Amino acid sequence: MSNIIIFMMIFSFIAFLLIVNNLTTFYRVQYQTTKNQMEIRRDIQTINKRILWAVISNDDTVTKIQRENVEERFVKIEGYINLICTNLKNTDILNTLPDAFQNFKVDTATLFDLIERSEIQEAITYFDSTFNDTSEILADALDLSGAEADSDAKTKLINNIIIQIVAELILLTISISAFVFSRRMGKNLASSIINPLNEMEYATKQLALGNLHVTIDYTSGDELGAVADSLRESISSLSLYIKDIDTAMATMADGDFNVQFQHEFVGDFKNIETSLSDFTAKISDSMKQIRHVGAEVLEGSSQIAASSQLIAEGATDQAAAVEELSATVNDVTDRIFMNAQAAVEISKEVTDVTEGIVNGNEKMKEVLIAMETINETSEKIKTIIDTINNIASQTNLLSLNASIEAARAGEAGKGFAIVANEVSNLASQCAEAAKTTSEYIEATLHAVEDGKTVANLTAVNLESVVGNANTIAIKIAEVANASNEQADAMKQLDSGIEQISQVVQTNAAAAQQASASSEELTNEAKSMTDLIGQFHIKN
Repeated sequence: MSNIIIFMMIFSFIAFLLIVNNLTTFYRVQYQTTKNQMEIRRDIQTINKRILWAVISNDDTVTKIQRENVEERFVKIEGYINLICTNLKNTDILNTLPDAFQNFKVDTATLFDLIERSEIQEAITYFDSTFNDTSEILADALDLSGAEADSDAKTKLINNIIIQIVAELILLTISISAFVFSRRMGKNLASSIINPLNEMEYATKQLALGNLHVTIDYTSGDELGAVADSLRESISSLSLYIKDIDTAMATMADGDFNVQFQHEFVGDFKNIETSLSDFTAKISDSMKQIRHVGAEVLEGSSQIAASSQLIAEGATDQAAAVEELSATVNDVTDRIFMNAQAAVEISKEVTDVTEGIVNGNEKMKEVLIAMETINETSEKIKTIIDTINNIASQTNLLSLNASIEAARAGEAGKGFAIVANEVSNLASQCAEAAKTTSEYIEATLHAVEDGKTVANLTAVNLESVVGNANTIAIKIAEVANASNEQADAMKQLDSGIEQISQVVQTNAAAAQQASASSEELTNEAKSMTDLIGQFHIKN
């Protein structure tokens, strides 16, 4: 059987090489020949267009450019023709195609010469006759090379088809022979392995169903016997592993995580042993941490409960104190409001007193003016008294002269002497009265001066009192305004204390609720500690 397969591989390789060789030849010869032929045709058409463009433009510069381009294309065409001749190796083509191309080059050069000499009509005539015939000959030569390439391509294709058919027939024959031979060998093998395979298939199905107590009776020294032995060993190992795992899981289900395996796990089962060991170790560590956390939670919840109770009691006391404070603030607010009203009334009264003092000050100024008038009048009276004194002195002097004259007159002047005596008495009395009046006026002037001084001092004091009264009025007004502002502030304070009272009451309720929650948390922590105590963990 192996010889047949080797023969098929060698034959297939040879056939493949032949086909690849034909395809490579086709690409290098026929395909490249056809491709070069088409390139030559395209270049010839381009050359014709450039010649016509030079004829139409009749410009030396354009003609020079077109001629240079055509000469470059001639170099390419020569390379294509050489490759075609090399690939085909046909005598007719080797003689015809290069000669036709050389004639085409000569005729093209002739046309450009005519154009450069501006012989346009001769160039057109040459293009229609000689150049056109040369182009047709070159085209026929290219057709001949194309036909030769097509003929070679068809030959290569036929050869490939023949090689393919022969290879397919030979491979089909070999495959049929191999199938018949392998079928006969298969029957012999089936008769020797189908029974142990059925037995092992049954055992594997039972394993798939979870039955680890299945037995395999087949024994042999061949590969199937080794497979049976390995399967029996695998079933035994699986049974031991499952038993250890079942025992460990039952122990953990009872709350005991301090488990130990009786057998050593190997292979991929080692990961199971490691995972279970890590699991029990991590569970034990977690239980220890939970137990520690439970104890701390229990202790903390107890402390929180006590603190919450204290907070609740303190909040209740605070609420009562805030209520008392609120009542006190209300009383103070009322008193401040009353003081503000009293200050306003006092401010009005002070304003009235100030107005009275101002009026008294105005009256005092009038008294000063009257005293000044009295002083001036007294001065005038003093002048009059001086005049009276002068008159009395003159009268007394006249009386003395009259007495002297009466004495001279003797008895006849007695009556006149009496009159003179009386006039002298009157002058003395008048002088005395003037003196007394003058003394009274002096006393009056002194009294007026003293009154004026007192009035001036009183006026100054009244001015000071008016200023002080105005200052007091301003200050009392400020006190009244401040009292009103204090009253407003106390109202806001009262409102703030009311809000504080509400917050304190809310805090008291929250503290009581927190105390209840803490007691519940304490009970839950005790329950968690009791539950964790039921587990037996690794040390």
